[in-house]
Order: sequence, then structure tokens, then C-alpha cells
Amino acid sequence: MAQVNIYTEKRDLELERMQRHYALTPEQRFYDLIKLCRFSMKMAGRTTMGEPQGKGIIIRKPVKPEHGEF
Repeated sequence: MAQVNIYTEKRDLELERMQRHYALTPEQRFYDLIKLCRFSMKMAGRTTMGEPQGKGIIIRKPVKPEHGEF
């Protein structure tokens, strides 16, 4: 059975969450984020909180060519 901690201060809770977060590998953090998204969708009645705008992922701004370049 999991141990239940009762926090007297909000700071104690935040510190434990940060320690737990930094102990995970980047892959585990990614999958935890996916689980959190699925949980929030389930709580919202299977709808997302926002709508995709169809812009995709923008990695960088395009470089404008200088005069005479194509």
C-alpha cells in the first residue's frame, strides 16, 4: 500500500514534486505528459481543451534571401 503524506506547507509538496520529476528520464517525462493529457481528456468528457490550428510545428523562421539570391 502506498504511503500517504500530509503536507503542512505547499512548499513541501512542490519540492517533492520537483524531486520526483527530476528523477525521471526524459522518456518517462514524455510518457507521463501523454498520460496526463489522456486523463484531462477523460475528465473533460472526451473533448480536448483547445482546438488544433493546423499550423503544425514551427521549428524556425524562414530566412529571407538577400537581394540577388533565390
